[in-house]
Amino acid sequence: MLTLIPEIVNNKKYFKKIRHHFHQNPELGFNEYHTSDFIASKLSEWGFSVIKNIGITGVVGTISKGSSNKSLGFRAEMDALPIQEKTNLPYKSNKENVMHACGHDGHMASLLSAAYYASKNLCFNGTLHFIFQPSEEKSAGALSMIKDGILDIAVCDYIYSIHNYPVSNLKFGNFLIHKNISMASADDFSIFIKGIGCHAATPNQGKSPFKCLGNLVNQIIGISIKYRDTSVLSITSIQSGNSYNVIPDIAEIKLSLRTLSEHIRYEIIRDLEITINQLKEYHNIDILLTPEGIGYPVLMNSESASNLAKMTIVKYFGEEFLITDFPPLMASDDFSFFAKEIPACYINIGSNSKYKLHNSKYDFDDNLIPIIASFYSYLIMEYLV
Repeated sequence: MLTLIPEIVNNKKYFKKIRHHFHQNPELGFNEYHTSDFIASKLSEWGFSVIKNIGITGVVGTISKGSSNKSLGFRAEMDALPIQEKTNLPYKSNKENVMHACGHDGHMASLLSAAYYASKNLCFNGTLHFIFQPSEEKSAGALSMIKDGILDIAVCDYIYSIHNYPVSNLKFGNFLIHKNISMASADDFSIFIKGIGCHAATPNQGKSPFKCLGNLVNQIIGISIKYRDTSVLSITSIQSGNSYNVIPDIAEIKLSLRTLSEHIRYEIIRDLEITINQLKEYHNIDILLTPEGIGYPVLMNSESASNLAKMTIVKYFGEEFLITDFPPLMASDDFSFFAKEIPACYINIGSNSKYKLHNSKYDFDDNLIPIIASFYSYLIMEYLV
């Protein structure tokens, strides 16, 4: 049975209301201005030292007690998704084509609940940093915060992040901690085949991009098969032309690459480049491989940070609430940028949400708020003694 902190449970209704406020007022990545202002005002009200606009819209609340130099960091994401909400919730999104469909509203509310308890009720010896990060979904807000000096502003011995995970094989309230590799890397690419357009009746007067398109698709499929045990390389779009009697200038292929190894990640990119150069020469046609956005590295859990989390879960909730035998997830998270710099632990927690993540009918399970907040508080109690 989950043993929760009574004061946190008693405040559940208040932080549930905050979660609903976030849900009703979603903001896309690097545009979380209302969200960051709201968070900053709450943290300031509770006695935190607050710094805003780190990584454009990021917020950090810091509080210290006692004389220890030890420190912990906790991160929640602030951004929503470009999805039209299809629920009838009384607090449904008030913005067209923007909704919290991944639970970031709940992650923020849970972290604020832990921050409130830490400031008002918790005795600890050291420093806590509550990090609210922009743009996890698309543009690597974690990296933007790092480039803006977050790691100098909020020096952490360990950093943690929790994500709800509504899947049937992870029970409600169970904590999933992967050993070493937690989540895959993520890279998106566009490949442009640049020919010379012409009339379909006179193909000899142009240079069709389709002459090498088939070869290129087959080669990409071959690469995906070669590395299938450690990666997923998917063709997600092929676009070219829109007429029966015109051979187009350009064909475009979109690719998604996920890997469980940084070494394999770069091997696949190298194989793509070699393949393109070979086809370019063979077909005497221009082919361009273009990375889209910022690639996310493999998310690696630190052994020391993970061991502290595991010990805390077993001690306060029971061994039955700790799951460690899941394979790594092929999804990605830019928390991986923090994990490259600080001993880190990324945790998934089982949810009773009816719909899955990124679904237009998804809604965060509010019953997770006191569980996540209690866990963070127990972690503080264990480390900052």
